[in-house]
Amino acid sequence: EQSIDDSKQFSAADTIFHKTLAESTGNNLLIWIIDQITTVRGLSKWTKARNLTLNRGIMRKYNEQHQRILDAINSREPELAATSMKEHLETARLSITRASGI
Repeated sequence: EQSIDDSKQFSAADTIFHKTLAESTGNNLLIWIIDQITTVRGLSKWTKARNLTLNRGIMRKYNEQHQRILDAINSREPELAATSMKEHLETARLSITRASGI
């Protein structure tokens, strides 16, 4: 939320959010997958896509989705957390797809 005016800073915080969630599961496969995604997010094509997609509106939406995920985890509602994460990932996928013109 503090990075709403800086897409690069927001992206870094977003990476930390997802990496922390993965690490909290203790699931080595999930941790590895997030590490691979993090590597891809460092590539120039991803940076270009980030610059095209991350605006204040989408960053606010991502923050709202992150909060729903955390609230569900804190409330010990795994189904709601999973549903919220799927919604978040779909939002990100659609955003990237639109930016790339696919």
